[in-house]
Amino acid sequence: MPRNRIVAWHRELQDVHHRLEKALEDARRAFRSGERAQSLKPELRDFCYTFCSALGSHHRSSSSGRSTTSRPR
Repeated sequence: MPRNRIVAWHRELQDVHHRLEKALEDARRAFRSGERAQSLKPELRDFCYTFCSALGSHHRSSSSGRSTTSRPR
């Protein structure tokens, strides 16, 4: 994989990580203040589900020898 693609993946993963950290901190703050779970943004659930599904698919394809990030030249 070309270096620029690796750098782009790195930046994207950092961005996802920071967004997830913020969403989780918002959830923690809401729970500590006694807010009901329904008051939390539904985006957190969707974000977590989508991210974990994509990561799981990536790992399953890596384990089976099929890479989702590289292609034959």
